[in-house]
Amino acid sequence: MEIKPSIVGPNLTINPDIIINLVDFLGLPIPAVMAGSRDIVMLFGEDRAVALSVDYCKTFTLKGKTGSNEAEVISSLKEAQVHVRGSYAGLYGSYYIYPIEGGYWIKGTNGKDQMDMRLTSMGTFTKIAGNVAGKKCEVTITMLGDDVVSVRGEVGEEKIEVNIIYGDEGIKVKGHQGDVFLDYGIFTGEDRITVKGITKDGFVNYSLIMESDTEIHVVGKPGILEADYRITLYENGASILGKTGFYKSDYAFVLGEESE
Repeated sequence: MEIKPSIVGPNLTINPDIIINLVDFLGLPIPAVMAGSRDIVMLFGEDRAVALSVDYCKTFTLKGKTGSNEAEVISSLKEAQVHVRGSYAGLYGSYYIYPIEGGYWIKGTNGKDQMDMRLTSMGTFTKIAGNVAGKKCEVTITMLGDDVVSVRGEVGEEKIEVNIIYGDEGIKVKGHQGDVFLDYGIFTGEDRITVKGITKDGFVNYSLIMESDTEIHVVGKPGILEADYRITLYENGASILGKTGFYKSDYAFVLGEESE
């Protein structure tokens, strides 16, 4: 399970937040929950830096390269069901997003992990429940007030107890995920956003430099490996170019378009 920073979202705007995602392994863009709003979002990028509303991403086309592999992912809408399929980072995946009362049911594979999970919201509660990669998952995200979000639950044998605190100085994440202690923050300055502290990937320290209203330069260590890449935002999509960690990425996605 990932509890990670997200910088772009939910409608192609720079909006730092935390996402909760039951799928650890990198693959096709995948649904998750944004902590601050509890919106169900679609994650893009190796470090999940882009999190857009699922309603915004019912049809899209992603094309380009991840490392030496061609990347092409298509999302299409038919009879209220969203079908996401294609190849990303050398893996082929196909899954469906079905609308249900209060949320969505996701079933299929992102390229490695088999998924069968439901994301539902009611009042101050959002629940993620189901199975991912053979593990039973049940996680509840709760607003404890205007500035604190609680994440509690289990993924397989791993117990999760994490608090996400929103304040004037930024967003802080504290708690534990199994045997891993989490203690990191997202801090906003005049021209950059800094993420620093202990995550599931170990100690991270990276900056997102705002070179313009539509271009973000990401540099530092957002995960296990160093990164140096740019996210460029457009009216109907975004591009990601540079060393994103494991891969040298060069791809873009366009929303509201699909190709067969």
